[in-house]
Amino acid sequence: MEYFVNDANFEMLIESQKRNVCEEIVDQLCQRRIELGMTQQEVADITGIKRPNIARIEACTTTPTFDVLVKYAMALGYKLKISLEEDECQRPGRNKETIVDTSYISSGEYRRKFDKITLNSELNRLIYQKAKEMLIHRSGTEFEDMYWIDMEKCEVICSKLDETNTKEVRHTKAIDKKLKSATNIIAIHTHPYSMPPSAEDFNTYYNAGYDMGIVLCHDGTIYRYMTINLVPVDTMNFYVNKYYNEIKDEKLAQIMMMDRFMRLGDIYYEEVNV
Repeated sequence: MEYFVNDANFEMLIESQKRNVCEEIVDQLCQRRIELGMTQQEVADITGIKRPNIARIEACTTTPTFDVLVKYAMALGYKLKISLEEDECQRPGRNKETIVDTSYISSGEYRRKFDKITLNSELNRLIYQKAKEMLIHRSGTEFEDMYWIDMEKCEVICSKLDETNTKEVRHTKAIDKKLKSATNIIAIHTHPYSMPPSAEDFNTYYNAGYDMGIVLCHDGTIYRYMTINLVPVDTMNFYVNKYYNEIKDEKLAQIMMMDRFMRLGDIYYEEVNV
């Protein structure tokens, strides 16, 4: 099965990459300004950019142009460099274990799973749309995508679609800023090897104050999860290893561990089915 990107997905990936690159540069520039003891007004005086615009740039409420970034960097004694990295999605010899069956995730059977995610049909359609985008984007790779969605407003808060570390999604400062002021958050991310939610997923859910967590597996499985307390990672991993030594099935061992902790009332999870 070949990896493909349609026009809508390609535009989405361009916007995400552009936004994330700008946010990373702005994070560095803002930190450098503070280290130098410079005020936003001083940067504005040097660059000719109005101070309110500097504030909006640093708050990541606007995406600056390349010219603005160059001026900002020069005011701090920096210069910008552009480097190229190979897009792992386009690299030959992709991971065959994590290739997504695009026919299935486009099917009515898979779509109907999302009818049960929430009681809001409009929100369910949005979650399904983003689920397809992430799964198609990461098909055949070991990397995860993530969306954060406002349940009440039924709109995307932010996303991370360019992660290059495996088994994690690293937050930028801009993402943290947006999430800090948000409420009623659904966090949705992919699991390339189609494992259930991890102990770290539950703790991230708790620490971030999400209302719901969703794991999208590359094999088409969907898990919904939540917790009211921090979970003991070492203890959970102990039981995963214990069950694995008995049954030699990592995924089933993870599920058995979660069932144990759910009976204790520490967590809640379920596989979403039609």
